[in-house]
Amino acid sequence: MSLILLLPIQHTVDPNNATEASIKRMELLIPFGIHRDTAKYIDPSSPLALNGRRCNCVCPSCRAPLLMRHPTGRIAHFAHDSKHPDAIPNNECDLSPAVAIAMMTRYLAKGWEGEVFSTPQYEKRLHLPCCNTTKTLLIRPAETQIIQRVTLGNTGAGEPDLKVVNNDGQALHISLSYLGRDWSARNQEAMRKSAAHFSDYDLD
Repeated sequence: MSLILLLPIQHTVDPNNATEASIKRMELLIPFGIHRDTAKYIDPSSPLALNGRRCNCVCPSCRAPLLMRHPTGRIAHFAHDSKHPDAIPNNECDLSPAVAIAMMTRYLAKGWEGEVFSTPQYEKRLHLPCCNTTKTLLIRPAETQIIQRVTLGNTGAGEPDLKVVNNDGQALHISLSYLGRDWSARNQEAMRKSAAHFSDYDLD
């Protein structure tokens, strides 16, 4: 159930500098594409990641055509194909490492169903001044859980990215935040009032 995603950038720039931030987006080596025929995510190690336009992929963010590149001595990657007949003139793609991680996580999440995971025992040590002693309080025992269902949220409507339900029927709502798409305090407060379990991950 782990997610390992390599997002190489050619050099480091100042994200507060608008010009350099634009360069950073342009020089991001796109780590995966979406195959035109199957709509599946393709990574550079896939047999379907044929060189050049033969990969038949589009960008997961802007849907512009991609090229597959296998440069000697460098990491294989996708790149926008500005000369493709279907290329979008003056296209500005919002793909960033954080956006790519969020998209890949949502894509892989349905594969989590049926996965087994363990949660450790949680204890808290309390000091009792009256007795000048310390007691250990068991908050939650160690448990084994099974993911029964994963639902993708409508992020455009302010919903969390994922709703993960375990074998006890308990739901964990997961939000993937990054620059330009933060899980607002209003939504967090509404989630707390509903007594739902909630986790927010800052991908920047």
